[in-house]
Amino acid sequence: MVERLKNGEDILIAEGYMWEFERRGYLTAGGFIPEIVLDNPELVRALHMEFIHAGTDVIEAFTVSHSDKGTSRPILV
Repeated sequence: MVERLKNGEDILIAEGYMWEFERRGYLTAGGFIPEIVLDNPELVRALHMEFIHAGTDVIEAFTVSHSDKGTSRPILV
């Protein structure tokens, strides 16, 4: 990828998860953003795959760390 940049080529970086989930009706502005990751992780995986199929070179992670109530053990989704 560094060589591509040195040669003046463009690199496509996929991002914009929140806006795309809002556009599709899964989030509303001002909502608790990580809810989509916790409630519907399959949607996040599916959007990752859409970005790949669209030809992205880099995918940014859209993740959240959450703890069970009453414990300090993190749950990574």
